[in-house]
Amino acid sequence: MACPLAAHTATMKGTMTETKSKTTPITWLLVLLPVLLVLDLCIGAWFFQVQQQQQQQQVESQLTAIGQLKINEIIAWRQRMLDEAALLTESPFFARGLEQYSENSQLDNARGLLDSIRSMTAHYHYPGVLLVNSHGTVVVSYGPFVGKGKTTGLETLITRAMSERQAVLSDFYTDTREEGAFLAVATPLFVNGKADMGLLGAIILICDPDNFLFPLIRNWPIPSETAESLLIQDD
Repeated sequence: MACPLAAHTATMKGTMTETKSKTTPITWLLVLLPVLLVLDLCIGAWFFQVQQQQQQQQVESQLTAIGQLKINEIIAWRQRMLDEAALLTESPFFARGLEQYSENSQLDNARGLLDSIRSMTAHYHYPGVLLVNSHGTVVVSYGPFVGKGKTTGLETLITRAMSERQAVLSDFYTDTREEGAFLAVATPLFVNGKADMGLLGAIILICDPDNFLFPLIRNWPIPSETAESLLIQDD
């Protein structure tokens, strides 16, 4: 005859075993859930950091490309200014006109020069053009900057152009007769337009940076609320 106590004990063990088998998955889930949450947060933080680095690299590459584009355009603009001035050196027209007008300052001698200068300022947007003799004194002027018989205030630039016998671009400067900053290109004039001949003087082209240079610096090729570019002189 089976013992009731033993049967009862066996029944309790069976019940406890069944309970343990039922609660074990829940226990594991409670243990794994925080681990999964931490792992998910780590993956999310890593992904955010990678995405942020990629965006920063993209912005840096974009800024570098735009900056290089602006530098190239400024270099091309500067070279264009010097090339235009060099053409005047090679042309005998201004040299001959300066020579004739220096010898005889009658209006008829200056009319051809003034017409050419007026046309040049209209097409190339120079606010002023000056012709100076070899002493740096203004012989013919067009624009509001300097009158005939006066010095230009650009003696250093003119001296450089004459001594180097080539076109030279100035730094930014201000003029008391006009508001704002200006640039100037001085190029020497020789007898018959030949650099190996005698020096007659120079022609100075006054440039307004607002016509091209300043808008190039201020404008940004893509929409941006904070982007800006600056000109910095390395002393």
